[in-house]
Amino acid sequence: MLERINDGIVDVMDHVLGWMLVLPVDLQILIVAVGTGAILTFAPADTIVPEPATGGVLLLGLLAVRLARRRTRRRQARS
Repeated sequence: MLERINDGIVDVMDHVLGWMLVLPVDLQILIVAVGTGAILTFAPADTIVPEPATGGVLLLGLLAVRLARRRTRRRQARS
């Protein structure tokens, strides 16, 4: 059940942020790092668990998982 939910979220994020997949890997990592830093920097400091930061980090984490899966598939296809 959780795997289906995860796959559904990953598929949605692939459509939303799929444009990053055509960029070089170094640029992808830079964009994810800057985005994560911005989310953590500008999150409200007076909350225990800042919801915008939690959601943003979750989305960026899902993107990183999707990029890793895509890279693995490409490497396997080359072999």
